[in-house]
Amino acid sequence: MTRHSAQYALVQFCPDAGRDEAMNIGVLIWADEHIDGKHLWYSFSFMDVLRQGWEARLKRWFPSEKRKAVAVEAQGVLNVLRTDGLDWMRREELQHFIDTRANRIRITALRPMVMYATPNEEIETLWRELVRDPEWPK
Repeated sequence: MTRHSAQYALVQFCPDAGRDEAMNIGVLIWADEHIDGKHLWYSFSFMDVLRQGWEARLKRWFPSEKRKAVAVEAQGVLNVLRTDGLDWMRREELQHFIDTRANRIRITALRPMVMYATPNEEIETLWRELVRDPEWPK
C-alpha cells in the first residue's frame, strides 16, 4: 500500500455541552484522494458503538446514560452522512457538517495523518488507540 495523505476526526458523545466533557465513541478518516472509489471511512455505526469494552467506560464517565441510546444517536449522525453522499463528500462539505453539529454527538476538527495501510486497517488502529476503553482486556 502506498502512502496517502488524509485527515481523521473523532466522533464524541458529549451529554452536557456546557461542561464540554466528551467521550470518544468513534473515528472517521477522510482521504485527500479517492481510494477504492471513495474519500471517507468511518467506525461509529450502531454496531461499532456497541462493541465490547465500551459500556464500562460510559458507565464510569456518565453513569446515567444508556449505551443503546447513545448508539442510536450515533447511528443518526451516520445516516445523515450517508444521505448526504458519504462516499463522494468533498472535504469542505465534511468540514461544514462537522462545524454545524449541535447535539450530543459531535465530531472533532479534522487532524492530519498519513495512511500507510488500507483505510479499514487504519480505522481499526485509530479505534484501538483512541476509542477503545484502555482498561478493557486486549
